[in-house]
Amino acid sequence: MEEKREYYLTPSALEKIAQELETLKKIKQTKVKKGTPQTFHSEDLNPEYLSFIEDLESLEKRIHELEEILKRAKNIAEAPREEGKVGIGCKVLVEIEGKEDEFLIVESIEADPSQGKISYLSPVGKALLGKKEGDVVEISFPLKLVYKIKKVTFEF
Repeated sequence: MEEKREYYLTPSALEKIAQELETLKKIKQTKVKKGTPQTFHSEDLNPEYLSFIEDLESLEKRIHELEEILKRAKNIAEAPREEGKVGIGCKVLVEIEGKEDEFLIVESIEADPSQGKISYLSPVGKALLGKKEGDVVEISFPLKLVYKIKKVTFEF
């Protein structure tokens, strides 16, 4: 898990995390209600018991992670930002080799490049942070690309 910090998340991401947490709690409760399989099967540990324990540990770990995220989560609208500069919650229109592309800068836990959401911790996100309209940013990963920032808007 990452260091203890605040997470700036979109309302839909907050809702999705809260729903996942509730679902996992219900699954855990159901699993525990069904009872623990026998520890031993003849003289060996019962594989069913070992699988049960592994599943329970995985569930508990994920539940703890989600609870920690929600405990430190804030709405993305509260993210610190400077007017006109790229930051978390900003939609950035860029020109790359004559073509336009648009990104929403988000936390890594809700990044989804296929939907235009990139993490502020990604190579592109890091390079764009703090830049403003008209700035040109060169990014090398693995290819060298030049991003010209055309427009920065705060989305939330």
